[in-house]
Amino acid sequence: MTKKPMLKIILIAIPTVIVVFIIIVAMQPSSYRVMRSLVIAAPPDALFPHMNDLKKWEV
Repeated sequence: MTKKPMLKIILIAIPTVIVVFIIIVAMQPSSYRVMRSLVIAAPPDALFPHMNDLKKWEV
């Protein structure tokens, strides 16, 4: 292969990859949601004081 055909392939491939990337990004939802849950074996009355005060939450 000579340099000109290889250069032509590269100059076509790079914009194609960029356009495909832009299309994929544009098709993604504008927002997303992350949820976590945990089952704690304790009555709600024992948990409420801890859940109600953010300062008691551990990071």
